[in-house]
Amino acid sequence: MASTGAGGRRPRLRTPSAVKGRLRLIVVQALVLSLFVTLFGRLWYMQVLGGEAYQAQAAEQSVRELVVQPARGLIVDDMGRPLVANRTSWVVSLDRTMLHKMAGDEQSTLLRRLSRAVDVPVKRIEAKTLLCGETGSVAGTCWNGSPYQPVPVAEDVEQSVAVSIMEQAEDFPSVLVESQNVRSYPAPYGINAAHLLGYLSPITSEELDEAKAEHDTSVHGASVVGRAGLEKQYDKYLRGGARLQAGRRRLDGPGARRLRRGRRPRR
Repeated sequence: MASTGAGGRRPRLRTPSAVKGRLRLIVVQALVLSLFVTLFGRLWYMQVLGGEAYQAQAAEQSVRELVVQPARGLIVDDMGRPLVANRTSWVVSLDRTMLHKMAGDEQSTLLRRLSRAVDVPVKRIEAKTLLCGETGSVAGTCWNGSPYQPVPVAEDVEQSVAVSIMEQAEDFPSVLVESQNVRSYPAPYGINAAHLLGYLSPITSEELDEAKAEHDTSVHGASVVGRAGLEKQYDKYLRGGARLQAGRRRLDGPGARRLRRGRRPRR
């Protein structure tokens, strides 16, 4: 008869199945622990070692460059009196990229609100934001510039209206307001010399292609060029050279904050 040992207890025998189960438990625990260690290690690497690199990448994505055309040169007579000058005009523009990210009902509400503010019909605003070549676009009204450039929808806006839109930015997402230089014809002594001075109009696609072929970086899709008269004859001297302006986009806001300017756009 087998001895029960000290205290009268029978020794416990471990079966092979119990040993295997314990080994499985240890393996699972080791796997879970290694996963947590890997996760925390990766998190530490992203936050500590690679944090600056990821911050730089995020900043790059929030900054984009806009082409800015400089103020056009003056045309003066032999006494220095301006025949063609520039004046400041408040211009309201729409950011197509942000507008298209909004829901359909939000777009409609925004366009109606903007239409009331600048006194431009909704249909005309929609026509101006269409890219030339898109379905429904109308030549002369559609946007011939870059699809990433803000599209002007109202010019010569009263300063009180411009300031009101800027102060209520949360009600006008994707709407930008800025002052721009536009052409002015003083007509000294009441003489209108339009037939000699000429006029300006947006650059055509053929002219833009020709400029690209000649590596002319002074024009872009949103440029205006001289037509007839002195505006055309001395156009390349009057228009100057376009510059790139960097702006930091707000993810929840209306527009871009200027960061720097001064670099010529590359072709």
